[in-house]
Order: sequence, then structure tokens, then C-alpha cells
Amino acid sequence: MTGGEADRRAQIAALWREAGLGAGTGLTLQPAARGGNNLVFIAEEAGRRAVAKCYFTQGAGRDRLDGEWRFLSYARDVAGAASVPAPLARDDKARIALHEFRAGRRPDGVEPGMVEQAARLLRTLNGAEATDLPLAADACFTLAEQLALIEARLARLAGAEEPASLVGRMTAYWGTLRPALIEGYAALDLSPTDELPEPERCISPSDFGFHNALAGEDGTLSFVDFEYAGWDDPAKTLCDFFLQPAVPVDEAYFEAFFATAFGGRPGAGRLRERTALLRPLFALKWCCIMLNPFLPDLAARARFAQPDGDDLNRRRERLDKAWHSFNILTGTRH
Repeated sequence: MTGGEADRRAQIAALWREAGLGAGTGLTLQPAARGGNNLVFIAEEAGRRAVAKCYFTQGAGRDRLDGEWRFLSYARDVAGAASVPAPLARDDKARIALHEFRAGRRPDGVEPGMVEQAARLLRTLNGAEATDLPLAADACFTLAEQLALIEARLARLAGAEEPASLVGRMTAYWGTLRPALIEGYAALDLSPTDELPEPERCISPSDFGFHNALAGEDGTLSFVDFEYAGWDDPAKTLCDFFLQPAVPVDEAYFEAFFATAFGGRPGAGRLRERTALLRPLFALKWCCIMLNPFLPDLAARARFAQPDGDDLNRRRERLDKAWHSFNILTGTRH
């Protein structure tokens, strides 16, 4: 065991004791399914288990440990959401948090009952008053902010050599999509700088989908990974749920999902129109996200989460997926 591993074990054992789970002297740590951002372990002692999440710390930016902790605290203690794990203990200096363990497997397909459970979680989260939640990652409440965000992502990718052909195609597509979005907003009697009213915003798990769900033996779902959660535009939440590429959700479920999650909310009719209009913008954004391994700082985060991974294979797989998604978006081949 290396010094870093011994320190990590001691830190998790201290959190184990703080959470009242046991002495921590016989604690075992087993790597959980690897994510793209953090190291995750299943901690176990005397038949009790918890999830130890070690957060990537390099560079400035979003405090993902604190954001996830605040979201889980709100979801469990205020909104009463039983389908998310309880936060148990945290060590801000070590950047480690201990969460309730949920058994299950990641779904490999989507069924109507699963979509209903996800929609009910969104409805529950937005059925209480949240006073201590941050903005979700990439939260934008004007079209102008959304446009600037996509342009910044494309600009960052412009210097990457390997995906240059795809990035060029994406940039050209953006050149036609951008004015179409502005024109579409004008048809809704909205300007790019009109801000989404606060009553029409939502509390979003962010990065929400069945890639971050665990199915129990009885089909009940638990949802995990909320480090990007917070206040957001519900149009983004809706689009991302159906666009995330890991466990795709068929658009045939949209109406039922929308009715359960957001039906009856202020501005529901306008939300439906904006969601349809903004869908290609968020689809293009997902293409950019898939190319993150070509950006040095984001590649470092992936290496932290998967230290035994292969950078070259990771980039190739992501490039293939990004091409596939872009071709679906534009109806073309390369």
C-alpha cells in the first residue's frame, strides 16, 4: 500500500467513525464502477457499507463535494426524496465524502416505469423550498448565455489537432444554428437577453439520466452523482435527460416525462416550446462534452478517476461517439 493509499484509508476510516458506522479498524475498500471525474470506493466493515467518494481537486472552479452535499441534504431532509442516498460525513481538506450505499446495477435499457420514477424525482425536488443550493453546472438563464457557452466550448476545442475535422464541422453547423435560435426566440416574443423568471427555474440533479441510476431487484431506482446539481433552466434538464448518450432515452417518452416532472408548473407551455427550440443546441453541447479528453485539464480529471485507463483508447472512443451523435443531429455521415 502506498503512502497516498494509506492516508486515504485513514481519512475514510475517520469519516466512517464520524458517521457512527463503526470503529473503522477493519474497513475494506473496493473500487466501485469508475466514473469520469472521481475515485469511488465501496467501504465495508462488519457487514455495513457506504460509498466513499474522493473528488478531483486540481484547478479552480466548482466545489463538487460541497455542491453534491448540499443537494443531497436538501433532497433528503427538505424535499423528502427517498430515491437518492443520504450524505453521511465529509472531509473538505481531504476532498472525500461518505454517502449511503445503494445496491443495484446500472440499467442497460429503458422501460416506462423507469422514466416515471425519474420524472417523479424531479417533481419531488421541485415541490419544496430550496434556500441553500448553488446554480447547476453550466446553468444559463438567457439565450445569450447559452450561445456564449457553446462558443466558448467550440473555441477551446479548436486547438485540438486530432478531432479537428469534427470540430470544424461542428463550428460550421453552429454558424447556421445560432441565427436560427435567435430567430426562434423572436418568434416566441423573446430576446436573447430576456432572463428566465425565477418561478420558471427548477432544481435539477444535472447530468440526470439512467447512466447515474442503480436498479434494485424489485425495479426500484436509486439515483446517484449530483456534483453538478442546483438551480437550472428546466429546458436544459429536459434536453439533457433525453440526449445523454450513455443510456439513451427514446423521445417517445417525452410527453409522459414532461407531464409528470413539469406539467402544471408556471410557464409550462413556454417551456415546451423552448425545449423543442433548444434541443439542437444541447445536442451540439453533448458533442463538445464527448471531446473533453482532448482538453488537457479535463483529460487529467479522467486520469484521476481511471488511473489505469488508456488515454489513447479513451480519446478514440469519445471521438467515435461524438461523430455518431453529430451525424444523428445533422442527418449526415462522415
